[in-house]
Amino acid sequence: MQNKSFFYFVVVGDIRNSRDISDRKEIQKKFKNVLTCVNRDFEKQIASKFTISLGDEFQGVLQGSAGRSVFEIISAVKAEMYPIRFRFGVGAGTISTELSPESPIEADGPAFHLAREAIDGIHRKETQNSTYAGDICVRFTAAGRYVPWDAAYGSTTRQSAESSAAGNADIAELLLNENLALMSLLEKSWTTRGREIIDIFRLGRAKNQAEAAALLGISQPAVQQSLRNSSYYAYAHAFDTVCAALAAVGQERRNSEGTAESGLHAENRLETAEIVTPGSGAGREEHTEHTEHAEHTEHEEHSEHKEHEEHSEHEEHSEHKEHEERTEYTEHTEHTERT
Repeated sequence: MQNKSFFYFVVVGDIRNSRDISDRKEIQKKFKNVLTCVNRDFEKQIASKFTISLGDEFQGVLQGSAGRSVFEIISAVKAEMYPIRFRFGVGAGTISTELSPESPIEADGPAFHLAREAIDGIHRKETQNSTYAGDICVRFTAAGRYVPWDAAYGSTTRQSAESSAAGNADIAELLLNENLALMSLLEKSWTTRGREIIDIFRLGRAKNQAEAAALLGISQPAVQQSLRNSSYYAYAHAFDTVCAALAAVGQERRNSEGTAESGLHAENRLETAEIVTPGSGAGREEHTEHTEHAEHTEHEEHSEHKEHEEHSEHEEHSEHKEHEERTEYTEHTEHTERT
């Protein structure tokens, strides 16, 4: 079981129009295999494995340090499962219960609530037909408060949207989701061939255009032209931006945890210092050894100082005596010569 006080990213996803899928059994089988690959490839980043929770829904939990991996996993699922389309809700926050590394089904807490709010918000925007909902939404708390989805994203006019964003929503969250919606619009414009080429890069099956061309049996200029027509480089730049933004959210929250944890450690160190005194068990022994060592060192220094003083006095006395002997000898010699 994981420690429940840490910061996590919870990802909840569901299949769009799942009732319209003719062969749901085969789709679910394929989906299970995709999630198995995700759990294997992102093992170090995953806190609780991605699991199908209902027939058309799944969820998983990532470590708070794995902000970039959130979008990499979503991107992989979309590419592998196409033309099946999903909604993805991401909640960033803490978890109030124990978290099993094998499945998050029984876990609960703010991060799960936010992920659910995010995916429900996409549902509502789809029914409103006011603005494009996109297929990914991210929610995270700001200064420990929850921001109602409708207050942040339900406005239809520029004035009310600006008012809602300024008064209720965290601007970073708002911009992040607008960016994700625009990325989703770009994806809708991709042709079948364009998507095929882009997915080769998204799934890491080619490092450059030449490798992608070889896999598809087409020329490199054809790959280049398709990427240009698909606005792939604008999409890739936006992808890196949202990855960096979510990673920054995780870093900021982990820094906050680190500050609180450092304060706790400082208190613990203070308590330890108060407990380990000359009047207690092991602390007394350590203190005694330290005192004896200090006294021994002081004694050695005193002895060395005393020896130095005695040596200096002895040298001065010897020099004085030698001077007196030389003087007596000189006087004696002079007396003898006069005689």
